[in-house]
Amino acid sequence: MKSFLVKLAAAYYPLLFVLLVISASFYPLLIGRFFAIGDIRDVYIPIEQFFHTQVVQGHLPAWLADAAWGFPVIASAQIGFFYPPLLALRQLPLSVYLPILLLAHFLWLGLGTFLFYRRFCAPSSAAVGALSFSLGGYIVLHLTHLNIIFSLAWLPWQFLLIYRLASRPLAHRTILYLGLLLAIPFLVGQIQIPLLMFIISSVWFLYLRHHFAFSWTCSFVVLVVVAALVVLMSSVQLLPTYELMTQSTRDISSASFDIMRANQHSFPVYHLPTLLFPRFFANDDMYWGRRLQIEYGVYIGTFPLIAALLFLFRPRSKDQPSLPTNLYDVTPFFLILLITSFLLALGSLSPFRLLKIEPSLWVFSAPARWLLFTSFSFSFFAATGADRYFKQPASYRQLFRRLFLILLPFLIVCQLILWFLVNYSSVWLYPYLSSAHQQKISSLISSASQSSVSLASLYTWLPLLIIFVISCRFVLRHPVRWVLSLTALELSLLFITTTPTLPWADIISPPATLSSLPLSVRSGQARLYSIREGGDTGAYFTNPNSRANATLRQQQRQLFVPLIHTQFNLPGIEWPASLDLGAHSAIFSKLRTDDSYELTNTSLAKQLNIGAVLKSSDQSISVSTTDYAPRLELISSNSISTPLAYPKSTNGSFSIDLDVPQLSTLVVRDSYYPGWRATIDARPTTISVYQDIFRQISVPAGRHQVTFSYYPAYLYVGLIITSLTLSLIIIWLFFTLFYHRFYQ
Repeated sequence: MKSFLVKLAAAYYPLLFVLLVISASFYPLLIGRFFAIGDIRDVYIPIEQFFHTQVVQGHLPAWLADAAWGFPVIASAQIGFFYPPLLALRQLPLSVYLPILLLAHFLWLGLGTFLFYRRFCAPSSAAVGALSFSLGGYIVLHLTHLNIIFSLAWLPWQFLLIYRLASRPLAHRTILYLGLLLAIPFLVGQIQIPLLMFIISSVWFLYLRHHFAFSWTCSFVVLVVVAALVVLMSSVQLLPTYELMTQSTRDISSASFDIMRANQHSFPVYHLPTLLFPRFFANDDMYWGRRLQIEYGVYIGTFPLIAALLFLFRPRSKDQPSLPTNLYDVTPFFLILLITSFLLALGSLSPFRLLKIEPSLWVFSAPARWLLFTSFSFSFFAATGADRYFKQPASYRQLFRRLFLILLPFLIVCQLILWFLVNYSSVWLYPYLSSAHQQKISSLISSASQSSVSLASLYTWLPLLIIFVISCRFVLRHPVRWVLSLTALELSLLFITTTPTLPWADIISPPATLSSLPLSVRSGQARLYSIREGGDTGAYFTNPNSRANATLRQQQRQLFVPLIHTQFNLPGIEWPASLDLGAHSAIFSKLRTDDSYELTNTSLAKQLNIGAVLKSSDQSISVSTTDYAPRLELISSNSISTPLAYPKSTNGSFSIDLDVPQLSTLVVRDSYYPGWRATIDARPTTISVYQDIFRQISVPAGRHQVTFSYYPAYLYVGLIITSLTLSLIIIWLFFTLFYHRFYQ
């Protein structure tokens, strides 16, 4: 009995340790705080609050009237309205279900990663790999993208299911399970990551089927069937997103979307030091690396990185135990995946472009997101490398000691270089630079002296201390405990200090600026525009002064940057995320300068229904009330304009009674978009475009009731297809289970 309990503890305590470490890292959620920074604050919380409100009221929230002159929010693919976990919990308050789902997805990710790696190594080694991936740089820095987190939580489960299925003949039921598991991430709304996951999972499936000597033709046919099931089951999200894409600047026929934009977030090679020093380019308020550092996270922890490199590059000695057969089988796949995904992540510098392969997948851009599979492969090799270390830790002690003796003088030399630059760059370097370049170089040196490999930074000491401890003799007594503890401590510390949180009271309470806004904006008759810090001044390095530090983040909230204003029912003109409408983008190019949010065309701003402009100045917010063209306007045939009260509606649909003396045009300064219908006295009428982006209809003389309603045909068709597909699958599964149980 005692030996059984020992074996049970050895099998499950590493998994429990992983789940406990992940839960502890999310302790702010337990004290009423949330990661309301970046896109979570600006995009996901406002959209989810809109979804929650509309669901409670029994509406389908297809149109968000307060954003971008009105926007098809479900089609925007920012956060999936029909994603089952979100759909199931939206009746709860936002401050309850978002923390629950965020923690649940991290735990689901950790559990799936552990179980998958466990197929190839011991539980303790699988725990190292699971921690390095679940709390590694790619996941942590993408925490601001809830849709990416929710999607990739399913990645290890896809790999695990395919691994279990690939060695056996596939039954109809298992094909359905595989299709369902691959379809779920598409319902999250973020299309790029689920598509990448589907591509790599398909390659993983074909690789394993070929390894187990199954027919290529049969495997390919199965894959085609699975792909069809994925499309059918996720049509409710894919179809409206496709419609929006054809209207957006990401339409491949659009002149505004070119190869430069497609590769704008390529992984910069000089970011490789972040593999070992994740805060190499950052301190608390400054960042001097490539812009949008959230896209370039690749670190997996000090020991996991060393373990992965040991497995890949250090030959196995004869006295070491042989590796499991199944590990030999899959190592080539993960090695090729690691190399290929990293080269694809280089984007504009990727050698694949020489072969006419576009690493950004064109319309999706951000090729650096291929680092997902670089990190996943690294973590896999971290688990297998840890397995080799745990079997003979004494044989690696000398190696860790040498690493420490190499790293310590390297850091000291780097510190001396930083000291020299801080004290003598004005003498040796500045005389050859212009004043603008002097200021930039000075800010970069100042930031680097507080981060990078500065010994004044705790993050510089972390790798050094971990390598030193592992090189000590006392670690050999309990190597698993020490390695797991050090890895968990390092990754948790980086997670906690990299992801600022805010109390929910601050997130959902209206900023003080609200009371200063004119009644026209608060009543929904005119729209709001905010002027804030925008653009970037460095071609290769981000200007530290343009990075949103804690003070600037608070200012942006006071400025009601999009989509924050929608939380408080304030209409605005911008859509801050991807898939912006092409016609809107063309208007913005005339309204403001390309590299700034400053208004340059006030007369156009008036025609665009902008009634208030917010701007930050000397850490205070100024509100300027401006003249505006009415949101709802009746223009007679002799050009007499009559402003009308806009019946404010969160979903944009409304009815209004009119008494028209002569044939007139009713102008609605809301977005023109497919799916909008208008009726006059319950009879359909044609909607046409007004001023490139707005709606208008002709109204004959007399008393009439005019109604505008949004009928998203693509959304409804997708909903029917998805519902029918799932219904048929459930019926088929029920029939087969019933048949096998009672007739066989």
